[in-house]
Amino acid sequence: MIAKVILAAKSQKLDRIFDYEVPLLLLDQVRLGVRVKVPFGRKNGQMSGYVVALGEESDVPAEKRKEIQSVVDDAPVFSEEGVQLAWWMKQRYFATLTSCLQAITPARANRVRQKKAYALIDSAGAEALLSGIGAKERRQREAAAYFLRQGQATAENARRDGLSSSALTTLVQKGILQTVWLEEQRQLPQAESWEISHPLTLTEEQAKAQQQMLSAKDHRPLLLFGVTGSGKTELYLSAIEHLLSQGKQAIVLTPEIGLTPQLWQRFTQRFGRRVAVTHSRMTQPERLLVWQRAAQGEISVVIGPRSAVFAPFDHLGMIIVDEAHDQSYQSEQTPRYDAREVALWRGEKAGAKVVLGTATPLVGQYQKALEGTYALARLTRRASGGQRPHTEIVDMGEELAQGNATMFSRALRQALMETLHRGEQAMLFLNRRGFATFVSCRRCGYVATCRQCSVAYTYHSRQQELQCHYCGQKAPVPKVCPVCGSKYIKFFGAGTEKVEQQAKRLFPKAHFLRMDRDTTAKKGSYHAILSAFARGEADVLVGTQMIAKGHDFPNVTLVGVMAADLSLYDASYTSAERTFDLLAQVTGRAGRAGQQSRAVIQTYQPEHYAVKCAARGDYEGFYSQEIALRQMMGYPPCGIFFGVLVTAETEEAAVRWSDVLAQAFTARGITVVGPGPAMHKKIENQFRYHVFLKGTDETALRTALWEETAQIDRKARGEVTLRIYTDPQSIV
Repeated sequence: MIAKVILAAKSQKLDRIFDYEVPLLLLDQVRLGVRVKVPFGRKNGQMSGYVVALGEESDVPAEKRKEIQSVVDDAPVFSEEGVQLAWWMKQRYFATLTSCLQAITPARANRVRQKKAYALIDSAGAEALLSGIGAKERRQREAAAYFLRQGQATAENARRDGLSSSALTTLVQKGILQTVWLEEQRQLPQAESWEISHPLTLTEEQAKAQQQMLSAKDHRPLLLFGVTGSGKTELYLSAIEHLLSQGKQAIVLTPEIGLTPQLWQRFTQRFGRRVAVTHSRMTQPERLLVWQRAAQGEISVVIGPRSAVFAPFDHLGMIIVDEAHDQSYQSEQTPRYDAREVALWRGEKAGAKVVLGTATPLVGQYQKALEGTYALARLTRRASGGQRPHTEIVDMGEELAQGNATMFSRALRQALMETLHRGEQAMLFLNRRGFATFVSCRRCGYVATCRQCSVAYTYHSRQQELQCHYCGQKAPVPKVCPVCGSKYIKFFGAGTEKVEQQAKRLFPKAHFLRMDRDTTAKKGSYHAILSAFARGEADVLVGTQMIAKGHDFPNVTLVGVMAADLSLYDASYTSAERTFDLLAQVTGRAGRAGQQSRAVIQTYQPEHYAVKCAARGDYEGFYSQEIALRQMMGYPPCGIFFGVLVTAETEEAAVRWSDVLAQAFTARGITVVGPGPAMHKKIENQFRYHVFLKGTDETALRTALWEETAQIDRKARGEVTLRIYTDPQSIV
């Protein structure tokens, strides 16, 4: 038997299949999907690998083939579908097969926590001890009597019940007890309530959409385009309930960990213990347990962010991608996969329906729906019967001209006062955490910048320190300018921390909560903040994009957007789209229970089409202008766009090799943008330059990328690192 093994190595040079003989003693253990230990190289050093195929033929001569040394796993950690998915991801995302296999398998799947225990093996010997009268044997007699009753107990429980450790050791030496190791029985995290809820009556629009979700004839992915508050979650529940009755399974993806508890609560109230949640804030053993329960068919629904798309279901019936427009579905780690694309691949292979639910579809998603590649279901009305909030755009430039230099426009301040007076709640949104964006000297212009990154430090007032939001480096706040010695050090810009502070000054009697990466660093903090706000323990929730989507707070009647145009300044062709999405999503948090509501959008670009269309809730108006711009510029979905990030320890090397790469692509007749420095030229002491490719022939572009980057890898000999991006908007 020949095992096809891919080594668990990061090197591109080792990213190929190696043939190993399966020894007779391991024939029953070596299966597709298990990890093995194998000898490798001239010195036969031991390496880990994955068995990706089994057969009886090999191109390697028998005398040169080595044998597998051992098998790591009792059961496969991936299936045949997993191997196919990993091969697809390798080609799609320019990654190694090993990195793709590691992405789809649970972390540390071979490590099972065990507890030391003792088991009775000589009952006669234990009973004989009981007849003794010596004081020295009293502890042994107590232990013998205990195990005659119990038979077996963990060392922890035995000590808790007062048994002597030395007595237990003596009984083991006498052959009365034996030491055993028991696999620790872990429990999945529990939702707050198991109270089963019942389906709601669907509206006519919802019922029509549900028919499309469950259609057995139409196998196309479904774009569920529903305004905020239109009841998409209830549709998810109803569709999955129907599938579960047929023995099918479902995956529900959500973009933010903060949304997971809310969805989980809704799903457990409908389906009880058939639902499990997984996300990065859980411990590795907890996530492993979810994976095992899913593989064994003990759960039927898995909910979670991006990586939940790999849940090992054998009877997959539906994958729901909630908030399908969200950028967080794109992984920033190797392999840089898009969970939406993986969902579509798995859906096609399994014959499962893929539902993309959103109030603000990506331009490419809506184009596919208009072309007929995707089916389209529309939900145009809120389930509660309420209307979108009355939205006002405030020109902050005009506010400044009229003498208001604060963060709060007069309109927002008045709206907040009225909302709090009525006993209702408000949300204030600013997509930037911290107190101040940067610290600068007003005399010479010096800006406090991270030594490892070409990024200005952000000031955090609570910690009284400067922080780099890219590498985590911290520094004290300078009292004088290190360049000119001036005392005129000033904080510029604003983050959520400053918004909270100034709002408290304006409304000292109100209660505030803040939700950003700083306040949600601890496990359980997401849920604690959201639950407290839902219970009415705070009047105002201040936050970043964590609060912009998915949340349903009935008493929120006001949303204030502090700086609507922040995302318009991103160095990305999708900046307008992201701005529209954020504004439409966050303003949609108001008036969910049907009462009158209001939103105030503060901006320095009140005439920008993304801002104006978001305020009106006019997606079609935004789409028509954005798609025209994409067509003119040849950007996706109207063209193919790739990026290569070149990083090196010296700027000279990054510049030189990015130039070589750009010239090679140009020689192939490919349109090249760049090379040039990334928006943040230096991160963690690595200089960063990028090269972009544009065209219409995806196959030709991919071939060029594989071949030319491989050439650079060989020539540069480790002087630079190349990363290929299928989504170059994420290169910053």
